[in-house]
Amino acid sequence: MLLAVAGCRRGVEQACNSDDDCREELTCFAEQWRSTGETANWDTGIKRCTVRASADKICSEHTVCKAQGRCSVVNGQCAVKSDDDCKKSEPCELQGQCVAKDGGCLAG
Repeated sequence: MLLAVAGCRRGVEQACNSDDDCREELTCFAEQWRSTGETANWDTGIKRCTVRASADKICSEHTVCKAQGRCSVVNGQCAVKSDDDCKKSEPCELQGQCVAKDGGCLAG
């Protein structure tokens, strides 16, 4: 019985704490990224199982992608994952900060 329970994973839009809680094709994604600007609820801490491609699209279209290079999903958050993320940002265009390092974009 314990093995059957341990093998159960959550589906789309179900609450989660980490990717391990979700089915293989899903990622545990923070709700805060689904809204922007004044309507964003940044303090909810709620995460839901989300299709990976959908979460990546949300991040790549979010204002933090252009503003800070946070264009990819990392641990349920929009974050800088690679130099490609940084290259999409204004700091890269304006200040040459096009190299991903320690979760940010730096001049390289």
